[in-house]
Amino acid sequence: CSTKKQCKRIIMVKFPVVLVFFLPNFLWTFIRGDVSCDFKQNCILPCRFQPNPELVLHWIQTPGNIQVHSFYHNQDQLGHQNKRFSGRTSLFEDQISSGNASLQLTGVEIEDEGTYKCYTSTIGGNNELFVKINVDGMKTHISTSQMFTWLAEKNISCSSEGIYPKPKLTWSTDPPASLNYNSAVQPNGQLFDITSSLTLSGSDIDLKYSCTVSTRKNTKRAILFKQSEYNCDVIMSLVSVLSLQTKENPKKMTTQNTMCP
Repeated sequence: CSTKKQCKRIIMVKFPVVLVFFLPNFLWTFIRGDVSCDFKQNCILPCRFQPNPELVLHWIQTPGNIQVHSFYHNQDQLGHQNKRFSGRTSLFEDQISSGNASLQLTGVEIEDEGTYKCYTSTIGGNNELFVKINVDGMKTHISTSQMFTWLAEKNISCSSEGIYPKPKLTWSTDPPASLNYNSAVQPNGQLFDITSSLTLSGSDIDLKYSCTVSTRKNTKRAILFKQSEYNCDVIMSLVSVLSLQTKENPKKMTTQNTMCP
């Protein structure tokens, strides 16, 4: 260039060309978010990429860089797959050409909880996408029981088993009332069991009680309705008669549990 203005003009034209040349080599990183997976069920970890030739795909659990699933040379490459994932992972191979790199994980275990990296590389560039798995599990029912004593007290218990993560249990009434109860959570392998009980005075029985077991995802509720009113003196007399009959002829005994609030 013969003048300073010509040199500046040439530099300004060439500078963008250099930027365009290096853009495809950048590593793009995205955060996908949380995925809730049910314990012992199948779960899909979503991942998409810009479809281009020469795909290299790696699913990796972090931290630790645990190899979950790999795909390149147009086929699965599982030689370095961690044994914990053996036979439990698969891709949607008919959709890879359209940019779907999602992973299906079967029989979800507690150890599967954590963060996963979906790494894709093509001639168009490299991408990383992170997905966090939260494992959740709860049975479909809650067990409840109730027992009356002769001291005008009533004990109500509520329990549920095989829950993950660690659950909470609460009691409520309709109409609302102040309640005192104790709850205990016990480990059951990798899962948790929870139980709770409360003892009520005779004046509290005309209520509807609700026991709620909850985790970050699931909520289950059991409802115990108020008992019908009856005359305790009549029941006491009936018990005496049955006791006498039992001594003379055990076959005539027709009741095992007698309840009197």
